[in-house]
Amino acid sequence: MRLGKIGFAPTAESFVGLSYPRVFVVRISPRLLAAIVLATLGLTAESAKAQAPLYFSGDSAASLSDLTSWSITPGGPYDTSFASGSLATFSVVDGFGIGGSITVGGISATENFTLSSPTGTISNDADGVVTIHVAVSKTLDFSTQTFTSAATAGYIKTGDGILALSGGSYGGGFTLSAGTVVLLADNALGSGGSLIINGGIIASNEHRDLTDKFGGGIVIGGNFQLGDITGLASSNANLTFSNNVDLGGSTRTITLGNSGIMTFSGVISNGGLVVAGTDGILKLSGNNNYTGGTTLLGGTLSLGSGGALGTTGTLSFSGGTLQYSAANTTDYSSRFSNAPNQQYNIDTNEQSVTLASNLTSLNGSLAKLGDGILTLSGANTYNAGTTISAGTLIAVNASGSATGSGTIIVSNSGTLQIGTGGTVGSVSGNISVENGNDVKFSRSDPFTYSGTIIGDGLITQDGGALGTGTLTLTGTVSASTVRIASGSLFINGTVTAVGIENNGNILGGSGQINAPLTINSIIRPGNGSVVGTLTVNSEVNSVVVGGNTLAIDVNGSTGSQLKFIGAGNLDLTGLSGLSASNKLNINLNALGMLTPETQYVIKIVDMSGTGTIQYNGESFDASHFNVTGNFGNFAVDESGFALSGTGTDLTVTFTVVPVPESSAVLGIAVGALAVGGLVRRRLRKPSETTTAA
Repeated sequence: MRLGKIGFAPTAESFVGLSYPRVFVVRISPRLLAAIVLATLGLTAESAKAQAPLYFSGDSAASLSDLTSWSITPGGPYDTSFASGSLATFSVVDGFGIGGSITVGGISATENFTLSSPTGTISNDADGVVTIHVAVSKTLDFSTQTFTSAATAGYIKTGDGILALSGGSYGGGFTLSAGTVVLLADNALGSGGSLIINGGIIASNEHRDLTDKFGGGIVIGGNFQLGDITGLASSNANLTFSNNVDLGGSTRTITLGNSGIMTFSGVISNGGLVVAGTDGILKLSGNNNYTGGTTLLGGTLSLGSGGALGTTGTLSFSGGTLQYSAANTTDYSSRFSNAPNQQYNIDTNEQSVTLASNLTSLNGSLAKLGDGILTLSGANTYNAGTTISAGTLIAVNASGSATGSGTIIVSNSGTLQIGTGGTVGSVSGNISVENGNDVKFSRSDPFTYSGTIIGDGLITQDGGALGTGTLTLTGTVSASTVRIASGSLFINGTVTAVGIENNGNILGGSGQINAPLTINSIIRPGNGSVVGTLTVNSEVNSVVVGGNTLAIDVNGSTGSQLKFIGAGNLDLTGLSGLSASNKLNINLNALGMLTPETQYVIKIVDMSGTGTIQYNGESFDASHFNVTGNFGNFAVDESGFALSGTGTDLTVTFTVVPVPESSAVLGIAVGALAVGGLVRRRLRKPSETTTAA
């Protein structure tokens, strides 16, 4: 087998078919032999001209430039000085030393080494580019040792170990091929040359501003990590790069290794980005034009400029977070991936952001993070749920569900708002509210929510600026407080709460309230158009506040009813108790046809539990009640009307007769009611009757 002359580069394929004990001889020059030796240490051809390695003593009192600190063999004797252009090798276990001025053809560390008192300057042979190789699991710490300022000098970091350096103003560039480089100064990677990253980790012991350090640009040739939390690296150090970045025509993964902010303000081009990691932030502040798409596997991608994500390319969500800023609130939802299992993690970061396109990922989910407002206007169909942990998520979709399907979780300081006072906005799925957070319904039209709401939050009905909105809850609701800020709330399911806050609005329905009730507004059992019973189950007294209204719908012989089934009493004396100047209004409203000369008996309050109606003394003064009615073309026959009360119920008895007017309003000052007794007050004789409408 003829291997040829100098320059042959053997590969695995070169030896196919050869087997022991065949022998072959290769003739090579001493220069090539030196290059092969250096290559075994991870060096490149650029440093192949270096002399044989010299080994440092590792004595903490020894200086790099001492005449007797080096040896031509590992382990000593250390009786020689460093020969210019040699390979500086640090092989003593946990070695120390003092800095000095030497000119190296390369640097290698096979054990841990630290310079404790750096002095002098390390220069490169012929002011060229040399390799620094650090073995796996080893640390070469040059501390504040100064490196060359030559315009053509540069370094290539190889090996899986850690290199810590302060560097210098050398202009020949820095290449990271493997392992970790820890920046101990802003000039650690030189100044003016290129930064080539083929792999490895760039970390720092504190915040480092590398603005305009790499006039030759930043070229990415492989996946790499920014930041680290081990050894000499700081767990929260920031790194800032301002020069343009070339992704090398491929999709590159940047892993965020600490909780710091890694900023690129130059133009990123020629490839795609994958962001991985845990707590860190990758901030893009340039007018980027890369087109290969962006994938968020972890960490946070912060939009530091309007052009951070360019104009094309898919955004895929597989665990990371997209963070908006004052510089960029662009709706990128048309570029969001709808592939299965998308995790749309959106941090509004105190901004107002709208996502208008439909998000349809099968088994996809959405998380609203950060203060600010996220508005969803699409008909979304992702089905793995929605989490709101901060700020407000607003649904303004015209159809479908803004939050897809699955459970909606409102936690930490989050708020869910359905609508903005108009006629759009809806969600589906159950809602879990934690930590007293708010679920706010804000529509000006009738809207029904049929899901379950659980937790200890605040449920607010806000019926728009005009208060015309009507919310109907048909599911099971558990909350700390239910508040009616405006409009009407009809409970047709079950609501369990500490209290119901209703100041001047309408509360009604045919469901059950497991909470004490304060009649300080309009209470309307039923649904406004259908007779029904609103049930109150409370162990605590419910209170009537004078000046408010109990509205009762009547349909033939049936009428709406306010029913109490718990041990709590109905207290007519508490708060602003009833008086001649502070009446309880009882409003009767006919929903269907009434029959003239027919007596109707409607129980409007029923104490079916162990509680009772608590009167102020033995009976009421007649002026404590104001009864009105709307019976169409009927009036009430005075001989057929009575309002009766016992300790367990309130009942209205009346007979209607036709009147000429298109409508007649009943105005009654009701006489005293006594516990366990019946007191009646007759009406004036109504107008002459006519045919019923």
